[in-house]
Order: sequence, then structure tokens, then C-alpha cells
Amino acid sequence: MKKQGKKWWALLLACWMVVSAAVPAYAAQSGGETVQPMLVEYVNGRSTVAVSGSLVLSVTNRYTALDDAVTRVVITTYVEKRKALVTWERVDIGQENNKWIDVIYGDGGSKSHSVQLPASGTYRVTATFDIYAGSSLLDTVTKTNKVTC
Repeated sequence: MKKQGKKWWALLLACWMVVSAAVPAYAAQSGGETVQPMLVEYVNGRSTVAVSGSLVLSVTNRYTALDDAVTRVVITTYVEKRKALVTWERVDIGQENNKWIDVIYGDGGSKSHSVQLPASGTYRVTATFDIYAGSSLLDTVTKTNKVTC
């Protein structure tokens, strides 16, 4: 008889879990208004990379704001060359700390850079988009591209 009772309790608990999972959750603000979820993506950021036959690497970073709160985006880009199949070494691009730092104001824009690569091989280009609303950092999005030449 004990086994039969445990089975019924297990069945009842399983049914309760299925029903409770189907019920949506709501949150309320003062005044009875429903809380809306925040936008997860503030910008649509893209980074494209191309290498010419003479080993000139071209990088274009662009973004489009998806939220009116975005006032500026700081894009930091650097280039690395694969060494020994598992490590990466920063490429000298002629800038301080071997990074391009671009600040774009408004709801969208793009910046392009190019650099002469030292030799053929596998390169990784990393672009970090820091998204701001005024002085507040809203989000950070990182895009990475690899290219072999």
C-alpha cells in the first residue's frame, strides 16, 4: 500500500509541475502597470575583415543602435597573429598599445582601419563595442574574426 501512495504523490507532483510551468509569471509596478522586459541587445555591431594579396589587412567596424538610450559606442580593435598553434601574439599596428580606439556618437556609424601584415599566417581580429548611455556603460559586445593569408 505504501508504494501505491508514493506513486500517486509522484504523479500529483509531476502534474502540478507541468501545470505551473505553463502559467506565465507577471511582475507589477506601483500603479498596477506590468513590468516590461529590458532590451537585451542595445546595438547591432559587426566587424568585417579582408586581406589583400599584398598582405594589407582591412578592418571595418560598424554598429546600428537598437535603443534610443545609446549615446556613444567606443570600439577597441586589435590584431593578433597565431604562434605555435595555441598562442596569439599582438601585431604592431603603429598605435598606442597596438589598439585602434574609435568613439562614435549617435545611433550608428562605422570606422575602418588597415595595416600591413608582417608575414602570412593566421590572424585574429577582435573588436570590442562598449555601449554607453551618457556616462553609464550599458553593455559590452565582442566580435572576433579569423583570417588566414
